[in-house]
Amino acid sequence: MKKLVSLFLALICVLSVFSISLTSFAADESANQAKFKIVADKTSDISKDDKITVSVKLKTNYKIYVVGLPVVYDSTKLELLNTSSSSISSFLNFQGVMASNYVTNGNWKSPQELYTKRNSNTSYWSQSSVMSKYKLLTATWTADSTKSNTPVILSDESVIVSFQFKAKNAIASLSDNDIFISDDFKKTSSFAGGVWYVGRCAGNHISDASFVAVGQALTASSNFNKAPEKVEISIDMNYKSSVNLMDYLEGFDASKCSFATSDSGIVSVDGTKATGVKKGTAKVTVTQSSPEKVAEITINVKLAWWQWLIKILLFGFLWY
Repeated sequence: MKKLVSLFLALICVLSVFSISLTSFAADESANQAKFKIVADKTSDISKDDKITVSVKLKTNYKIYVVGLPVVYDSTKLELLNTSSSSISSFLNFQGVMASNYVTNGNWKSPQELYTKRNSNTSYWSQSSVMSKYKLLTATWTADSTKSNTPVILSDESVIVSFQFKAKNAIASLSDNDIFISDDFKKTSSFAGGVWYVGRCAGNHISDASFVAVGQALTASSNFNKAPEKVEISIDMNYKSSVNLMDYLEGFDASKCSFATSDSGIVSVDGTKATGVKKGTAKVTVTQSSPEKVAEITINVKLAWWQWLIKILLFGFLWY
């Protein structure tokens, strides 16, 4: 009986510690709004090697204790300039009252942890193709009473940081698929590991006791063109069989679509029909105009059981 009581008390202690660790998220913080906006000094008719200055603005209706900002960019189109391991200010230009009142930091090296742990959709971000295409720069602002004892409220939209890119090739128009802040990196009550957050300060002075919560209602926008709607689909099909791609594309108009396969040796495309040519995986990209939509259909070509049997019987020489 004593052992049972001891175990019960130990469990209570563990639960108490766990509940304390979640106090930063427990209260309803939905009324506390932090709005980010990404803007660029050039958004269209960009030539190769053109420099583009990108700024991030922030507006809040509460006093700020801490900020974490991850900005994602397409590294196949853009090169981040002035990067230096020895100087954060080489690539991040912290500005305004946030730079004056808070300790700032940042990173441009896209640490692997951001892709594999620090987001709520690691199955997507940890793909090698995604990690090689999309890079992340991060910036942080941390309250420190030794620098300033006054928390900041940004009641008007203010630039808090800027940085520069060089266009690797000509870009007709920047879209919100080229430079953006992803909700996947948001720190919330259900995902405490996020790196996008704005912590609230309860009082008029900066101290650990005045820190209330992170994970408020965060939103992000930009002055770039909205990227076309994108649909991602996965299909399994047998070798030598065919499918009509439009059967999988609800809301698409075949007369307005173009079709392209990443490997015609695995999946061939004739009009709206895709055929499995060889065992393997290929991606068919469907692009629709007016309204603009894009679908990426991953097709896995497999062998049916009877095809495997024929292959085995004929040793693969006559049939495969």
